[in-house]
Amino acid sequence: MPASKEFLELVLEKLAPLGAVTGRSMFGGFGVFHEGEMFGLISNDVLYLKADDSNREDYVKTRQPAIQTDALLGRSCRCLRGHRRTH
Repeated sequence: MPASKEFLELVLEKLAPLGAVTGRSMFGGFGVFHEGEMFGLISNDVLYLKADDSNREDYVKTRQPAIQTDALLGRSCRCLRGHRRTH
């Protein structure tokens, strides 16, 4: 199931306090950007947030499940599952 425009709008509304957060259609889902920097991806109405050394420990502390994408991207990258639509 592709990502819905309605879910993107919900995510952008929730992230509005961060400032200029935008979404861009990508590969049947949406990329989520702040000031031109991609930090999330929406696929199947699930928001996946990018993690790196600067924020990984925050995700580990809250026990967010990690999704390894190394094989897909051909490089080391760790993405974490974020918000999922509940209705």
